[in-house]
Amino acid sequence: MYVPFSAGSRNCIGQNFAMNEMKVAVALTLQQFELSLVPDKEPLKIPRLVLRSVNGIHLNLKKIETAS
Repeated sequence: MYVPFSAGSRNCIGQNFAMNEMKVAVALTLQQFELSLVPDKEPLKIPRLVLRSVNGIHLNLKKIETAS
């Protein structure tokens, strides 16, 4: 099992900061790009506690044009 920040009394002190940084990075990316699935790379779902894809999730990113 992958546990990036560990747990218990000796867990990572930067866990909250790292999670907030990732949320900001994802939010900024979603503001500037339109995401769509690659047509010939359909994700193969495997049932687990956390839903995953066997072959990853392949995305196309298209820059959103802003009116200046």
